[in-house]
Amino acid sequence: MTSVLVVAAGGVGPFVQMLGALAALRIHHRNDHITLLTAAETVEFAVASRLADDVWCDTTQGAWDFPWDFTALLNMRRRLREKNFAQVYDLDGGRAGKRLFRLMRDWGWSGARRAPASWCRDEPGTITSHRQAGHGAVHLVDRIAAQLLGAGIPEVPATDLTWVARQVTSFNVPFRMTEPFVLLACDPAITGKDTQVAWPSERWTSLGAAVAAAGFIPILVGLSPAPSLREALAVSAPRTVDLTEHTTISDLVFLAWAAKGAVGGDNGLMHLFAIAGCRSVVLYDATSDPARNGQRGRDVAILRRATLAEIPAGEVMAALRRRA
Repeated sequence: MTSVLVVAAGGVGPFVQMLGALAALRIHHRNDHITLLTAAETVEFAVASRLADDVWCDTTQGAWDFPWDFTALLNMRRRLREKNFAQVYDLDGGRAGKRLFRLMRDWGWSGARRAPASWCRDEPGTITSHRQAGHGAVHLVDRIAAQLLGAGIPEVPATDLTWVARQVTSFNVPFRMTEPFVLLACDPAITGKDTQVAWPSERWTSLGAAVAAAGFIPILVGLSPAPSLREALAVSAPRTVDLTEHTTISDLVFLAWAAKGAVGGDNGLMHLFAIAGCRSVVLYDATSDPARNGQRGRDVAILRRATLAEIPAGEVMAALRRRA
């Protein structure tokens, strides 16, 4: 039995886009032991998916920021080395994966030493290196599929979330699920420069009022609380239900299956809703490229302007109506 490490610690958005690749790895390594290293916010969802034998939380996130958290880095280094992984698939790529690569080898930084395992990622010095032509312009899903193809895994299945229905045993919300509702994913978008960009509050309140006037319940969802937006929506759309911080990722899949639509910026929840098949209207500014980061699903509309503030609520509602 081979010990395999899969790195998918980029957060909710990247993780849900990697579910097909994780399923492909589970099939390919059906007789091996897979350890999945993921972000804190996706640990519970990853465990429920049963796509790995062990799920580790990446405790090094933020540890590389000055002043370095050497305790966290050394603990992760010890844990990685004790496991003695024979194969590593770094699905994240980028700087975070490069740092983990360095943790698993000696403390040399020249790139001359190789990691003790066969690595599948784009990194000089790795044993199984991968680089696709036009790498920087390729969508994450396509990049990972090409990465696995180079590792001898020719097919990545479509993402299947039906297992969520088998995992959730109870689900209670303060409204009737039979009533028509629209999800408002208020988490800020993360741009290509790793900065947070949010749709202005007055746009959200206008949209909330329009959603309510159309006969839908506005449901505010997010991984972080939004008290000021909740208070503003309570005035413009009194029927708004605030579920921020009160739902798991699996709960949100259930909501996406029942919702008439979802609206939000380029954030992780909008990737989840699109993959779940929910009608999705996604807001982009010029700093994010839908060709590289765009939500993929059976019913997705992307509205893009130079800045998010330039996207009026009326246009968003019109796009939502065409789908709801």
